[in-house]
Amino acid sequence: MDDFRWFLVQLGDMGDYFALNKPLFDYTQAFHAEQNGMEYKVPVHFISGSDDWICPVDSVRDFCNSITAPSKDVTLIEG
Repeated sequence: MDDFRWFLVQLGDMGDYFALNKPLFDYTQAFHAEQNGMEYKVPVHFISGSDDWICPVDSVRDFCNSITAPSKDVTLIEG
């Protein structure tokens, strides 16, 4: 039910949309994955859309290549 209410709020005023999502936007802008360390003790697998404009594939691949993990891979979903 909460997801449905969240969806309905976004159908209205854009100001409401931005107010509702501001905590998410602020967190996303402040988050830097490399600050959490670049060494993982578990396998790491990235899944990305081939046309993702928010987190481009080149950025995903660069990050994958820069970390240390027992195994790591990137899977692309077309489109």
